[in-house]
Amino acid sequence: MAAGDITINAKLQVYNEIIATLVPDTILTEFMAKTLPDYNSLWMFKKQFTTQFALSAFVSYVMNIGGRSPHKIQFSRATGRIANIDFYPVYNQTGLMESKEPVPFRLTRNMERFITPFGVDGLFAAVFTSAAQCLVQPKIITQIQHYLS
Repeated sequence: MAAGDITINAKLQVYNEIIATLVPDTILTEFMAKTLPDYNSLWMFKKQFTTQFALSAFVSYVMNIGGRSPHKIQFSRATGRIANIDFYPVYNQTGLMESKEPVPFRLTRNMERFITPFGVDGLFAAVFTSAAQCLVQPKIITQIQHYLS
């Protein structure tokens, strides 16, 4: 066993202890249920939040956005719209975009629980793939090339 494996295993053990005892995966869900006035508002918020978050996740994946953490995501309780802080690509020494992130986008346990499995496999996946499909359309490719040249 390498020294790096011990460090990863120790971090995983500490993480598992923290989530088991200190941070339940229902914090965001409970907060939004208490904050919003009724179930209709909660449903509309979830729909908008899921759509916005899927688009944000897609852009962060495509543009190699690094350093994504939950504390860098702000959302409006009134609309469900998301704003990302420090949302910029990572470049290497040669000026090329480079991704050193271990995961393509951030979907925490609390966000996943709030969005629900239906939202993750349904709306989130649909928005994510729709955004990807838009980028392969010939008209869009021409426009992107125009802006990037």
